[in-house]
Amino acid sequence: MPILRVMSRQNLRMLIKDTSQVYLSQILGVLVSFGVGILVARSLGADGRGAYGLITAYLFTGIQLGQFGLDTLNRRMAAQNISMASVLAGNSIIQSVVLGSLAALCLFIFGWFQPIGQMYPQALATGMAVIPSAILLGVWNSLATGMGHASVLARSEIMQRCLFVLCVGAVYLFIGMKVWLLMFAFFLASGGTTLYIGWQLHKLLEGKWGYNLALFWHERKLLFSAFIAGLSTYFLLKIDMILLGFWRPLGEIGHYAVAQTLVDAMLILPTSIAFLLLPRLAAEKDVKKRKKFFLCVLGGVGLGFAAVSAIAAIVGIWAIPFLYGVSFVESVPMFQYLLIAGVLVAIFQVCQNAVAGYGRARYILLAPAIGLCAKVIGGVLLIPEQGVIGAITASIIAYILAITVGLMFALKK
Repeated sequence: MPILRVMSRQNLRMLIKDTSQVYLSQILGVLVSFGVGILVARSLGADGRGAYGLITAYLFTGIQLGQFGLDTLNRRMAAQNISMASVLAGNSIIQSVVLGSLAALCLFIFGWFQPIGQMYPQALATGMAVIPSAILLGVWNSLATGMGHASVLARSEIMQRCLFVLCVGAVYLFIGMKVWLLMFAFFLASGGTTLYIGWQLHKLLEGKWGYNLALFWHERKLLFSAFIAGLSTYFLLKIDMILLGFWRPLGEIGHYAVAQTLVDAMLILPTSIAFLLLPRLAAEKDVKKRKKFFLCVLGGVGLGFAAVSAIAAIVGIWAIPFLYGVSFVESVPMFQYLLIAGVLVAIFQVCQNAVAGYGRARYILLAPAIGLCAKVIGGVLLIPEQGVIGAITASIIAYILAITVGLMFALKK
């Protein structure tokens, strides 16, 4: 038992160290998100902010589709057998190009037949063009993290945000703010950062790149389960934005996008902890130590984020109108209500990554799938009449169900 306690503390210290590296780099991302969100809201109004939020929702949907569970496979397999890293790196390129291009094309066609496609066609096309490079960036970052180099992910975050700021700043100063130009800034930032991470991996792999397409088939159960889980998790978190696009005006979506951006920024720390928890649990063989470590992280994340959310609910009353303008005062109650869902999201992310870290392929998808079904049903019933408030209510119910299922599987021996 004393040995287990010492090892648990070492694991916890390593998790804190890795999380600190990633989180400190993402503070820059928080500042960038605030800055760009404020700039878009003040320059383009609620309609422009709504269009920007809806297109980025499509963009991140494409990333989830194209990754097809490879981010989870890369983290888990590299943590368990680092000799597979070169093959995983090569396979990542092939999958990102093929599936990323298909996802981009399908989402562009889908968006074209929606109001957003007719009102902002250039922005939609430019946003979807980001998908292949964004997928490759994500799965390479996951690979580096699984190899024990969380600092690569931290440098990636910093570089991507800096490039995005430079592009957006140049556009704003010399051309003027447009939604499609914001998407083009995404394209340049993602592409440039992907090249940089490829170079970093080249050094870590000592120039030894490979590929093995048979690995996709050999690991099909984990890939498919992780894909459905990742897609379900993403839609569980973001489908409210897409559902609002069906029934509500862009102005209302813009107000909600402001609230959601603020909550998402707050969720960076618990999400980073959950992300880095997976390889730690995957490498841990002792069941008792693993369970204790998981519960320690879960309790800390849940209580800590709840306390921060309580403070943010009060500060947001004056901060949102001050930052975004008085026309966005409608975002305040949305933000306060959404914070409840945010606390539940933080807890769910820890549970879900714990289940994935244990390698329980058949369990990975159940919690987000159940939550997603509840959210879609609740959204369809509530959003047409209640709008954003109905979307948040459906989210809270869905997250409670997902946490219940996820916690049950995470504690299962």
